Amino acid sequence: MARLDDIKVIWNIIKGDIYEEIGHNLAEIWFDTLEVTDGECVTLSKNSNFHISVLKAKYKEMIEKKFESFLCIPIKVSFLSTEVSEKNQANIPLKTEKTIRKTNFEENE
Repeated sequence: MARLDDIKVIWNIIKGDIYEEIGHNLAEIWFDTLEVTDGECVTLSKNSNFHISVLKAKYKEMIEKKFESFLCIPIKVSFLSTEVSEKNQANIPLKTEKTIRKTNFEENE
């Protein structure tokens, strides 16, 4: 757990550097709620599939270079979306009494 806490401290320093480099307003949109959730390879998570896709495409290499510069060793960065898709939840079939009866009726024929 200490390693994860250390990575979180380093991430906050790097995030401050990113804010200075790309500007506060832009950095706040993409990095404000981005969190370190794993310290083995640095996993950054956010509750937005869209933000994660942009971060991967546009900022992943920059973040890895900043970690490497700070720690003097190569660090792999991965991203994790914690967004739960409403579409996926809507497609989960729920067995109702009517569908159960229909299924039982079809089996008896």
